[in-house]
Amino acid sequence: MLPSGTIRKMGQYYRNTPEYREEVLRAKKEFFGYEDTSFIDTDQPLFNEWMVYDFKFSDGKGMLEKFYHENPLSIPLYRREIYRSLFENYYGLFQILEVKPFVGLVLKRLSDGKQFEVSEFSATMGTAIDDVFITRVA
Repeated sequence: MLPSGTIRKMGQYYRNTPEYREEVLRAKKEFFGYEDTSFIDTDQPLFNEWMVYDFKFSDGKGMLEKFYHENPLSIPLYRREIYRSLFENYYGLFQILEVKPFVGLVLKRLSDGKQFEVSEFSATMGTAIDDVFITRVA
């Protein structure tokens, strides 16, 4: 499970650093189809997730890759490894194969049948075997 604030810290850095203002505006235009400067990073969770995992900066790097390699906040390598571990991620339809209460889930990606064991406390409450939902597994 990710420590609280891991992704938010990275997203805030790029949204609040003047040299990335044009990149963020380009991302908003690409995602929404227009430039919207009226919201902050907590207002649009689907945009935020897309920007973290799928958007490419002008140099061709994704946010996770850029943050990990450039290390703009001088995070020690052992703590920065969490960002590298998120490079590999999968977005799509998943089916719940097993629920381990207060521990995690076993999921099957419907596009290819690949299974994932996921550590996720809150998702074990209120979900059931065979439920299908859209999510990202990292």
